[in-house]
Amino acid sequence: MKLKHYTVIFSIISILLLYFITTLVHPPFIELQKIQEYEGQKITTSGYVIKYYSNRYGNQIIEIEDNEETIKIFNNNGATDIEYGDLIQVTGRVQKYNDEWEIIVEDKKSIKTLQKWENNNHPIWEIAQNPVRYLNQNINVTGYVDLVYDDYFYLKDLKQNNSLMVFYNNSKSLQTGKKICVLGRFLFDEKNLRYILNVSCKKHGVFLYYWR
Repeated sequence: MKLKHYTVIFSIISILLLYFITTLVHPPFIELQKIQEYEGQKITTSGYVIKYYSNRYGNQIIEIEDNEETIKIFNNNGATDIEYGDLIQVTGRVQKYNDEWEIIVEDKKSIKTLQKWENNNHPIWEIAQNPVRYLNQNINVTGYVDLVYDDYFYLKDLKQNNSLMVFYNNSKSLQTGKKICVLGRFLFDEKNLRYILNVSCKKHGVFLYYWR
């Protein structure tokens, strides 16, 4: 009987040890809403990039968002190639700094891009349902050219009758009624209290829908 008991105990210890080793090799995936429950532990999470910059010491700070929850990523191992709106996965240790939760990354390889922003196309009605979800991100939006002015135009969703103001220097070249894809940064114009899409860098642009 003693041998049987020892066998059971050994089996339980083996399972616990295996679980412990597994968590070290593959940290658990935790949603941003539950990050604070894992202080001091190594975890994996994901979110959309809404801000990134380097501080005066050369460390890269990344802020990600998911379901209206945000957290900062502290990376002191060299800047990663990310952009606003990218969906990334991060593995690191959770800590609290200046009353804010953050994730410390030990190796920049622990930051992986799951999806580039330009490969994720959104209809206007989807943006209209939850604009905060896309705020300050690069997005790829589909719609129809409506009113056209010198340096901006309105992109319209014919089904839901939503429209989005797009700042684009070459607006006059657009033809009303054409279905297009617009790649730009989704911002909030505080002065005029409205959401806008700004086409402002080399990776931004306006393309006929079939082009993509």
